[in-house]
Amino acid sequence: ADTDNSSSRLITLWEHLTRSFSSDELQWVSNAPRVDIQLLFRSHNTAYVRSVLQAANKSFSAFQRLQCALKGAGAVCAAVDRVLGALSHGPKDALPARNALCIVHPSGNRVGPQGVVGCKFAPVTATSSSLFNHAAVGAIHAHQSGNEKVAVIDSSIIGGAGTERILHQYIQNLADEGARRRLFYGGVMANDSSERSATGATRPGFWQEYTKVELFEPNIMRETWRLSFDFVLDALANFEPSIVIVSTGFEGIASEPGTGLLARLEPVDFSWLVRRIESICPRIVSVLEGGDGKQALTEGFANHSTALVRGQSRR
Repeated sequence: ADTDNSSSRLITLWEHLTRSFSSDELQWVSNAPRVDIQLLFRSHNTAYVRSVLQAANKSFSAFQRLQCALKGAGAVCAAVDRVLGALSHGPKDALPARNALCIVHPSGNRVGPQGVVGCKFAPVTATSSSLFNHAAVGAIHAHQSGNEKVAVIDSSIIGGAGTERILHQYIQNLADEGARRRLFYGGVMANDSSERSATGATRPGFWQEYTKVELFEPNIMRETWRLSFDFVLDALANFEPSIVIVSTGFEGIASEPGTGLLARLEPVDFSWLVRRIESICPRIVSVLEGGDGKQALTEGFANHSTALVRGQSRR
């Protein structure tokens, strides 16, 4: 569905990829399958999923939005299968890939179990077109595909509140302690609360594999952001993931409208993050989520995609 600036956004990214990489470096997969509806019920509340499906029967625009969302989540699940297919015990019918980049829009990282979750930096609007959380659906799909250790890293400075809430709820519903220990969540976020907590690192008591750093200072410096991510990535290394799903957002780049005031990040910081993750686990599925300013999006995406495609050859 062509909502907001989705078409121009996707065209900008497509043009960058076609100009920057050869067919030997990057394989295009455009016929993404629709996601299994049962996965949506595992990641979102039943009433919410049913309301989305019912709305699609009432208007053509809602139907179009639903089809985009189903294919967006389906693309991430297919990418997970391709990357896990590189493992000897991965899906047998999936062609292997070292890593994958999913360009989906509308983004889904702010969609929680019951719909879009707002925050001070990104309030919910009546025109919000996000329906499902693609990264969370892909993570749950990977987690249920076998005994893989699945990690989700959120690179957005404003955070994927929806992703975190979905995985939080999913973990709570798991009876097996061993299964709980096979899912990791981590990120570095600007805190939108006026109240400071005693520590910047938070974790629900029942979720052992969880490391989030909250930064309360305005104009977060890139050195602070990197040091905070080093803390998160040390925990990721101890977790020893089989696959890492990166919920990728470029908010915080200085040229990004609005959120560029939160941090003073540079586009190169996002290539640094990919290389750090890849040094821990080379099997990465990146899901593009945020960053709407054209300059920040283009420059952040250029650094991120180059590190993802050519990361191993650069080390």
